[in-house]
Amino acid sequence: MKPRFFGKARARKASLRYNHPSRGVRLILVAGEYGKTTTARYLAEVLRESGEKVAVFTNLGSDIEGSPYEAAYDTSADAIQCAIAKSRKSASTVIMEVTPAFERAQTFETLQVEMVIATDDSARVHTVMEHPTAYLVAPHTAHIKTRSIVPHQQITYGEESDAEAHIGAITLYRGGTEVEMTIDHQNNVMLSTYLLGKANAYNVAAAIAAAYLLGCDRDVFEEGIARLEHIPGNLERVSSSRPFQIHLDRAPHARSIDLISESCKQLAKRRLLAACDSSIDEDSLVLLSDRCDRVTATTGNETHGRYVASSADEAAELTLRAARKDDMVLLLGPAFTHLEDGIAHGAALANGEEESA
Repeated sequence: MKPRFFGKARARKASLRYNHPSRGVRLILVAGEYGKTTTARYLAEVLRESGEKVAVFTNLGSDIEGSPYEAAYDTSADAIQCAIAKSRKSASTVIMEVTPAFERAQTFETLQVEMVIATDDSARVHTVMEHPTAYLVAPHTAHIKTRSIVPHQQITYGEESDAEAHIGAITLYRGGTEVEMTIDHQNNVMLSTYLLGKANAYNVAAAIAAAYLLGCDRDVFEEGIARLEHIPGNLERVSSSRPFQIHLDRAPHARSIDLISESCKQLAKRRLLAACDSSIDEDSLVLLSDRCDRVTATTGNETHGRYVASSADEAAELTLRAARKDDMVLLLGPAFTHLEDGIAHGAALANGEEESA
């Protein structure tokens, strides 16, 4: 009880110190176990395309109207309030990803939140929704208590036919993804993104649902989505001269791995091979073993098509050596996506292995 009390006291003190900065901007929180960074980035680009001044804060980088914000924004209540206060000088909308650190800062009660975007129905989303917000964007399958948000200020998205932001079709390409949507059961839009896979189609849908609810002109949707060209560790393609494709993904959740493997199975010209770090759980490894032609992990037992390595690096090396022309290689987990001198470790492994081959 005492740590929680003192945490809330620190949050109130920080809000007072920065003169309650969230009252001077439109604050949007993006919450869930996966898809938050990409959804936040998509929405920021759509709003910018509509002429708004936007600050966006995520665990993969932040900026205020295009100017990088290097400080950690989520480590304390003071850091959160400081980020909003600095944004208020040049931005009218602030989009923040709710990270575990953000949640631990206990600052929700001191924030005036206009919108919450939920990427799933997780406990983190329900924690955020214990506090007031004017608008809610959520998956159609979610069951979230809305605390008296009026119906016309809520919108759901998904492939279900009765979702207000309905995904009618998803077309996967090796260079991007097309998403056909019908919004409010009458407005049809076709959207193209450089990002790969079905998971990113859901991220597009969440961002477009939010933009629609905020009153953005539909004419900016297509260009806004197309502005986002890259998210580190999001089915990121490794530049390589090898005769097969190599992709990296943080794979933060079992649902992410499900969508990644489903999409890549469709996109692979030939075989699909995966190397996994220790963050990938057994259930996900079973799923990958079913969908991939070869899986190399650092845990579990060897079975047909599944191999065990002593480390993530060795798993990647064994997989790269096994790959042949027109195969697709997935390097899954943060061990491969973390940056070393600005280069993803998985990319360094792939190119280093290539040089030594």
